[in-house]
Amino acid sequence: MIVHQELDRAIAQAVLDQPALMTARAEWDRLAGVVHDDEPLFEERASAFLEWFLIDFRPGGRAPIEAQIQGAQATGPADQARRDELAALACSHRSLFQVRTAFSDGVLLDDLWGGGTFRVHERRQLAGLGPGELFDGRLIADVSAPPELLFARTFCFHPREAEEGVRSQVIQARRDRRPREELLFRLLRLRVRCERYRHVKPSRVYAALLDPLS
Repeated sequence: MIVHQELDRAIAQAVLDQPALMTARAEWDRLAGVVHDDEPLFEERASAFLEWFLIDFRPGGRAPIEAQIQGAQATGPADQARRDELAALACSHRSLFQVRTAFSDGVLLDDLWGGGTFRVHERRQLAGLGPGELFDGRLIADVSAPPELLFARTFCFHPREAEEGVRSQVIQARRDRRPREELLFRLLRLRVRCERYRHVKPSRVYAALLDPLS
């Protein structure tokens, strides 16, 4: 997909700023939990970090993708198309989703934080993206076929058996008036705990920290 090609290209350009990348990595590890390169979650977290660095990390008040959009010239149709794709990425919607229904060409999702329902077009055959799956993901407008929605590249899955605890975390975050990103990162940290304490049921791990968010 063109948007994925632009995502890869934008990330490749963003990571050239090594000082910003290192600062962002330290912040990501603090927020999402440290995952080492010999752990099962490493690949998905590495990809999620790069998307977050490009789109959400704002060291000086501006995300790397916003700087790229500002610097991109629109001298012809191809340049304008690239600016449109970058703008779609910059406006992407990251949230906590649950698959309601799976189709041959996509899925119907419930946004557990925002309360909306989204029909997402997806040509890739994604393992594990079946009804009931819980994940932290990002939706992008398909500028070549509006009003279609597409997934970004990364999915950070949460155990199905932890659904009750996940929903409790959402309720408490809303009650405490915490921002969505804070909840998402808290859930990512719980996923790391779940991986490291496999003798404890995921439902207990996700329900254990229902004290006020820190």
